[in-house]
Amino acid sequence: MDEAKRNQLIEDYYTGIDTADADLLRGAFTEDILHEHPVRTVEGLDAFLEFKTVDQRDAGIRHEVIRRIHTPDASVVQGRVVARTEEAPVQVEFCDVFEFTADDSAVEKLSVYARE
Repeated sequence: MDEAKRNQLIEDYYTGIDTADADLLRGAFTEDILHEHPVRTVEGLDAFLEFKTVDQRDAGIRHEVIRRIHTPDASVVQGRVVARTEEAPVQVEFCDVFEFTADDSAVEKLSVYARE
């Protein structure tokens, strides 16, 4: 388990979705990524990128990571999504479970759990 590699991939994910940077996201995930999300399950890199950079794109959001836990099987990230709407601030708590390739070079599965 290479925590430094995993941490970089995790950072690339959050930066990529907060800025809708498809190239940054592309470099962090396998072609056959499985993404389990409360809205829907997405399979394959192209579908994942569209979901994250088009369907879920919301300018002004940012992910704040509270903690990371690494185990040989997966890395778990707890945090919150912070955004501001015209009506009021929005805050959603999340827990993301990242599963990596054997050499920790890319994310092959990402499961998202959220609570408003």
